[in-house]
Amino acid sequence: MPNVGERAVELFLKDKFCCAEAVWLALAESDNLPEDERNIGNKLATAWCGGTGASDMCGALAGGVLVLGRYFGRIPGEGRNDQLPLYTKALVEAFKTEYNGIYCRDLKPVGEPDEVRSLCSNFVRFVADQVVFLLDNGLEDEDCG
Repeated sequence: MPNVGERAVELFLKDKFCCAEAVWLALAESDNLPEDERNIGNKLATAWCGGTGASDMCGALAGGVLVLGRYFGRIPGEGRNDQLPLYTKALVEAFKTEYNGIYCRDLKPVGEPDEVRSLCSNFVRFVADQVVFLLDNGLEDEDCG
């Protein structure tokens, strides 16, 4: 089986899922989520396709945040998990460092759809791999402040 980043790119380029969906699905598959949970999460991820359809925050990044919510989000009736904003910040900062921004309108050039998808596949791979890295390794002290 390909690693999570490779699988996310495959879902994005070959299977034509959007950026947020590809990140969500690759990570959900790697965690062996039941199909109904994968499908519900995919429906939520769809709202983030193409930067919420308005070239706003990168959909791949939003898909990664959605996955972090699955790990650290709260269940109704329980308190908030203080880890979620810390992990979200670490993911967003890593993305900003790598690509100098988080907005589709700044990241994607105007061009042919295939060229844009090829560029976006880098974002999809990066986010999927970064989420795995953060979950496997935890946060460094500097990420927590």
